[in-house]
Amino acid sequence: MKFIAVFAAIFFTMLSVALADDVTDSLDKVRKFYEQGNYSQAVSELQFTMGLIQDRQLDKYKTILPDPPEGWTGQKIQVSRNTALGFSGGISVSRVYNSKNGQKVTVEAVMDSPLVSGLIMLLSNPMLMGNNRLVMVKGQKAMEEWDQESGKGKLQIIIQNRMLVTVSGEHLDSRDTLRSFAEKIDFGKIKKMLQEG
Repeated sequence: MKFIAVFAAIFFTMLSVALADDVTDSLDKVRKFYEQGNYSQAVSELQFTMGLIQDRQLDKYKTILPDPPEGWTGQKIQVSRNTALGFSGGISVSRVYNSKNGQKVTVEAVMDSPLVSGLIMLLSNPMLMGNNRLVMVKGQKAMEEWDQESGKGKLQIIIQNRMLVTVSGEHLDSRDTLRSFAEKIDFGKIKKMLQEG
């Protein structure tokens, strides 16, 4: 039960300034259930509250996905969240882009995921990267995979050790297509968002 109390305390402290009525109302319910000793309801409501907060994070991070360049179309932005108690599940936003000549690119941003720590290890030790290359994209270290024969490739970029941005593509005319999409991403904006939480 101490576990619930700790998380409830964290959320009440973090949200001392109201984010929105639905969030604060849900937090009030968590407090009420906890004080009544109804711990299962408190856990359930706390998970719901975390989902509401993650929704606000996702709305914010959707804005980092680039608009489709000329000659391309962008599909609807997809989001994913983990509402389990704890902060290691991660949230993600992604968008698929298609060109008139059959090229396909997917841009995905994943925050606070175990995938991030694994890639950090690879980027810090290029000897573990195999046939992949270490490249720089707008001042950010990235791992590049590319197969010329199939036109398939991937760029993976770590930002402030918290976010993994992946630009992957199929049936591409050139590896430069991946780079052009990656360079449309505002990494400065992402860093500011991560600092703000």
